[in-house]
Amino acid sequence: MSDSVDIQPLDVPSEGIPELTNLDIDDAVSALAAGRGPFAIDTERAMGIRYSGRAYVVQIRREGAGTFLIDPAGIENRLGPLAELLATDVWILHAADQDLPSHASAR
Repeated sequence: MSDSVDIQPLDVPSEGIPELTNLDIDDAVSALAAGRGPFAIDTERAMGIRYSGRAYVVQIRREGAGTFLIDPAGIENRLGPLAELLATDVWILHAADQDLPSHASAR
């Protein structure tokens, strides 16, 4: 007896690829605040001889809000409202042992 499963590959996110957020960070924070439940968070770092351990892209998803790709470079002084919002619910971190050092270096 063979149980066949129809697997459909997902080549792109079902909601499409989000635009990179930078100067429009306030819009992203508002949308995430309107969502519900935990925050799914992943950071992308450029480790190596030439780069620091800081996050170069932060990916955040929340039910009802969608997915945001945040470029924090140059807007570090505007990330306070995002940090405050993230403190309101649980985080689900991808590769936390690798990502937490970038959160610490942002302080």
